[in-house]
Amino acid sequence: MHDVSSGFRLYRTAAFHDIPITGTNFETLEEILIKGYLEGRRVDEIPFHYAPRREGKSKVHFVEFALCYAKTLYQMWALRSAMRGADYEDRAYDSRIPLQRYWQRARHRVLRLWLGTESGVVLDVGCGSSRSVRDLPCVVGVDVLASKLRYVHRRGAAVVQATAFALPFAEASFDAVVCRQVVERVAAGPQVFAELARVLAPGGRAVVSTLDYGLPIWPWLARLYRLVQPDAVAADHHVSRYTYASLALRLEAAGFTIEDRAYVLDAEVHVLARKGR
Repeated sequence: MHDVSSGFRLYRTAAFHDIPITGTNFETLEEILIKGYLEGRRVDEIPFHYAPRREGKSKVHFVEFALCYAKTLYQMWALRSAMRGADYEDRAYDSRIPLQRYWQRARHRVLRLWLGTESGVVLDVGCGSSRSVRDLPCVVGVDVLASKLRYVHRRGAAVVQATAFALPFAEASFDAVVCRQVVERVAAGPQVFAELARVLAPGGRAVVSTLDYGLPIWPWLARLYRLVQPDAVAADHHVSRYTYASLALRLEAAGFTIEDRAYVLDAEVHVLARKGR
């Protein structure tokens, strides 16, 4: 978008039923636009020309206007950087923050190395807006957040809204499954791993990743990251804390055999496992 302050707009009412608007002045124009975009809503911009005012005078009071904008600017910056934003994972791939950009691209390289271009039909559980749902040749993305699914669907991805606890697919439907940065966000237990095994064909491969709390570097990285993006730190959303050993045990209990593992910055562990035949 080139003009975020224009009030000459047309909104679809249903898109804003569940979006709280807190502004009290002209800054609501930016707030509505940004919050709608972060919900995965489509925004079309049609250029038009401003003309000089012919009569009357502006309702803008400069000091009040400036104070409201300064407050909203910070709020929208924090919101724009938050993980819940529809395009968070996609933006992180090209982030101006070197650590974030490296992390996303290293994670993506591991996935492409293990699944390559002949992985068959892939299910990406908790796909968010990650590049995998666009780069893998035949993939179905699953996420619980409709906002992220709206975003990637407009870019050509096949998506389904569902929870990892109850995947809406028949047994042995996929040749490979991907589940990254999901298991630490739900209560620890066997159900998610059992669902991954259920929808995976015998002999199929699974790529599962999580932050490894058995290594010392992740807590330090979380502190560093919080300084740069205070509302986008993964650790703030973790309810289960895995190590490589505990993750491997869960996978083996679900009928998988561990074939390989890889680390990103000695903090995030990626495990390649194969389902028994």
